[in-house]
Amino acid sequence: MTFEATMSLIDIPVFDFHTHPVESKPVSSLISRWLDVHSDVLQVDEDSRARTRKLLENDYKQLPYFQSLIRYIAGKYNIPATLESVDRAVNEQNESGVPEHVSRVMRSENIEKIIIDISGLNHPPSPAPKLDMYPDGSYFFTMGTEPLLQPKVGHTDLEDAISNVDSVLDTALQNGCVGFKTWMAYYRTLHMEEVSDLQANNALHILSNGTVEIQKRWGIDLPVGTDGATIKAIKNYQDYMWVHICEYAASKNVPVLIHTGGAMSPSIDMRNANPEYLYSLFYNPRIRKALPRVVMLHAGYPFHGVAAAIISQFPNAFVDLSFFTGLRGVTEEVLRTFVELAPHDKILYGSDASTVPERLGWCASNIRKSLNYVLTDFGERYCWSVETRNEVARKILNQNAKDVLKPPN
Repeated sequence: MTFEATMSLIDIPVFDFHTHPVESKPVSSLISRWLDVHSDVLQVDEDSRARTRKLLENDYKQLPYFQSLIRYIAGKYNIPATLESVDRAVNEQNESGVPEHVSRVMRSENIEKIIIDISGLNHPPSPAPKLDMYPDGSYFFTMGTEPLLQPKVGHTDLEDAISNVDSVLDTALQNGCVGFKTWMAYYRTLHMEEVSDLQANNALHILSNGTVEIQKRWGIDLPVGTDGATIKAIKNYQDYMWVHICEYAASKNVPVLIHTGGAMSPSIDMRNANPEYLYSLFYNPRIRKALPRVVMLHAGYPFHGVAAAIISQFPNAFVDLSFFTGLRGVTEEVLRTFVELAPHDKILYGSDASTVPERLGWCASNIRKSLNYVLTDFGERYCWSVETRNEVARKILNQNAKDVLKPPN
């Protein structure tokens, strides 16, 4: 039997589940930001920082991630595939204003809607973000919860702490927030203990007497204990409060998002980001009762086999493909694992785009090509018709994200 090798996936609108704020900046600014942040992470002193930055700069010149983005932009504007040329083109597109620039990119690649994560480098977490760089009606937003997960030294009343957290989450929802995110894997393990109300209360009392140093990371004050009891108390509080936020999200019918996996950045210790640690969350009795919709961001890569197993095991587990949709080979590898092992309505498309508006279009173009390639192969392996393959593609590109945002039946 012969199968058609090409499907018209451009006709399926893309719903991008995970992005970050864009700016009126070109590709060189994105690269420079990466270089600055990553050399800061590895520095011991100013000399080591300078040497590290130079080494990273040499690496980045060879990374297919940036080379592919440059070639995509060059192809869109029919210009030479050089950093200088694409920077000029992006700057020219920005002259009409970033909202119009974003709108053109979204129309060009048939992107229906995007979800903007306002935590992290580009925007401080806020229940009322200002997102005037986007066309009206083009987006939803999710809010990072990192400030809410950190115990405040001197606070000893758990009920007050919970009330304060709920107040911020309520305000965010009133302003259109559609989900709550944590990037805790950037500063601690994803493994979470079962922590009782009493243990959480005790943690606050220990912290009121312990010694805590504050580290500033991406605009967030992170408490770091200097003795064993305080270190344990901080983690107990974080574990407890994240489970509470998950319960709150479930009660409001919105998903929670968890950063898993990673690559290309020394900012994250991959020993902390393995989604295998999330079994401690999915087996937590409170989570099993509340059943919040949990989305593992970034496919758990390079532990995507574990992420695929999780979404095949737990009815409230989902995975998004963001960041790695910039790389077709990795995307195809991940898709093969997910599409073959897990329910197809558990896989969400995302870009992780930021800074340069064209990243939205670049990743949308890549996911369509990758899906076409993988699903054509699956058609031959499993005798899937073009209609079946198109339906799987429609789910991954669009419908699954919408369904995750809907209250369950």
